[in-house]
Formats: sequence, C-alpha cells, structure tokens
Amino acid sequence: MAFKIGSIDFHDVTGGYFITAEVKRKITPKLIVRSNPWALVDNQVANVFNSICEWSVPIRILGRGANAAEAAADLADKIAAFNTVLTADPNPNVITDSLDYPDAPETLFQMVRSDPIVPGRQDLTERRHTYEDTITVRSKPFGSASAPITVDLDPNTMERIALFPLAGYSDDDPPVALPLEGDLPAPLVVSITGPPSTGLILNAIAAVCPTDAVLSDYDLGGEGGPFVGPETMVSMGVPRAGRFRALAYIWSGGAGARVGIGTDGASGPYSTVFVPSTGDQPALVDLGEFASTGSTTLILFVTKGTAYYAHVVVVPVDVSCVAAWNLGGLNAVTFASGANSSPGQTVGDGLVAPVAYPNLLVIVDVDNVLCTVDVSYTPLLWGWAS
Repeated sequence: MAFKIGSIDFHDVTGGYFITAEVKRKITPKLIVRSNPWALVDNQVANVFNSICEWSVPIRILGRGANAAEAAADLADKIAAFNTVLTADPNPNVITDSLDYPDAPETLFQMVRSDPIVPGRQDLTERRHTYEDTITVRSKPFGSASAPITVDLDPNTMERIALFPLAGYSDDDPPVALPLEGDLPAPLVVSITGPPSTGLILNAIAAVCPTDAVLSDYDLGGEGGPFVGPETMVSMGVPRAGRFRALAYIWSGGAGARVGIGTDGASGPYSTVFVPSTGDQPALVDLGEFASTGSTTLILFVTKGTAYYAHVVVVPVDVSCVAAWNLGGLNAVTFASGANSSPGQTVGDGLVAPVAYPNLLVIVDVDNVLCTVDVSYTPLLWGWAS
C-alpha cells in the first residue's frame, strides 16, 4: 500500500519516513434524525459518521548524515516537518491512500488537526537517528477521488424549469445508463449560466428528484386571474408523495396581495405570503412547504388584495434542495458544498445526489431566458477509486 500524509511519502524509504506495520482506520457510525430540508444530506433518518476518523500509523523516521550529530539534526528536522503537516489548523493537507503499483487508483482523505510527535529521550535510539512509534492521524471520515467527474446533460439548456437525468452512458449500442460513482451520496457542483449579458437570473432553485420522476410531477402549469381575496385561486393535483415547497409566478395590482397555500380538506391556507404590487410582471414567490400523499390537491388562496398567477411549481425537499433568492440580476450562480457563489442569498449548502440514477430539477427566474446548466461531482469513497 502506498501512503502519504500531506507531502510525507511513507512509500519512499529514501525520504527517511516509512510504515513498519499495518495502518488501521477507525470510524464510528451513529444514527441521527435530520429535519432540515435544506441540509447537505437530507435523509430523515440516516446512518452517518462522526466528524473525524482516526488512522493508527506505525511509523519509523530516520535521520541521515555523515556522523551522529548530523543524523540527529536531520531527524529533528524531519520530525518538525512532519509536525507541521499534522498540526495545521485548518489543515490543507490530505491523506493519500492507494494500492502499491504504478498509476494505482488513489483515495484522498481531507486531514484535520492531529497531535504532534513529541518524542522523549527514551523514544530514540542511542545514536539519536531513529524514531519509532504508532501515531494517530485524523481526517474526515470519507475520502474522495482525485479528480471530479462531469455529468453530460443532453441537452444542458433550459427555460424556466427543466428536469435533467443525472447518469453517465456506456459505449454500447444502444447506450446503457450508468449510475453515479462512489460509495456515498455525491455532492454536486451545479452551475446555472444565462446569456452573456448581465442582469438575468433573479432567483434559482435546484432539487434532487427520484429516478422515476418526470417533469409533470413538479411543473403543474396553469394561469389565471384576477382573484380578489378571500378567494381560491387554483386547485391542482400533486401526483407524487413527499414533502414539497410550492412556488408560483404571481403578480398583483394596487397595494399588493396576500397569497397562501393549503391542501384538500383544509379550511384555509397554512400561512400567507405578501406579494407587493408588481404591475403586470409576475414574480417568483415561495409559498411554503406542504406534505403530499401522492393524491393530494394543492390549493392556492388569495386572502387579501388582488392577484394573478402564472405557472405553479412544486419542489421536492425529501432528498436535497438549495435555492438562491434576490440575486439582483446575475447571469450565473453556482451551488456547491461550502462554495455557493452567493452564500448570503442562498438557502442550503449544496446538493447531494444518491449514487443511483437521480434527476435534477432546476427552476430559474426570469422567465423565457435560455440558460445552460453544468453538473459535476467528485465521488466520495471509503476505499480506492476505480
């Protein structure tokens, strides 16, 4: 096994560092319940792992030199260099774990701060040029492949709302869909870009959908008005079960309107949202969350003022969902774990897709603007990349 901790290569004996026995890795699973629909991993009940894993690494460090004094000084320098790698906080280094042959696949584990080596006199040989110990190195629990994978979307363009299959395809004739790679759900990097001119994307929403999803499950369409509150604007069937957020293009006149959602059997809306006067230009409005059994009717209410609606969309939040609001007219937005391009206006921390054949739902605002969507991911792994 080839093994590196930061820049320290334990496979290269000439460097003065090497591993003397088996490396052991310890990770501790625990069962937790999640309830935040905008979380990075949004399973309701999930087996997850504690925030670190511990590697027990039996090591030997050799000091080299023309005499005992030079060897001792070289040993001290090597230990100091290794301690710099171990104790960095935040730690930019990775543990590189790979099979021991040329061009073998590698798995990279992001390091976290670990304890330094503090040898006593009794830990060194009499000539003071060899140090041996079993140390504990800490990293995040899962690793990743060394290079990201681009998902080919065909086509990768959209207006207002689109559903993209997230799968690779084989070279067979006809091609066979291939699942996303990795041992864990894949953190996606989703980039949405409008035409070259600026001032186009006001809001953007993306969500991971099941394998068998179709666009009509979420794009409920419709258009109508004026409706004067209190009045029911529209009732629409929601064909899938799960949790959803209701979005609608709404515009109002006069002093604005209040609009809310409910479901069949409800006496009124769960909650209402104020829609300011927008003239004849519809605005994309988040009306809140609801639950569907797969045969639920979604109802839009006007409780005050006058409102029109055009296009109703329900966004699934059972798996993973992220949104950016009030972007001020950017022509590009990127969603990625810990790297959203507009963090102050983004709800959620990137998207995570199951390692299967998921779909990606994307909604953009303004309407009737052609955008491109690009998706990539780096597989998360317990062992070596393939």
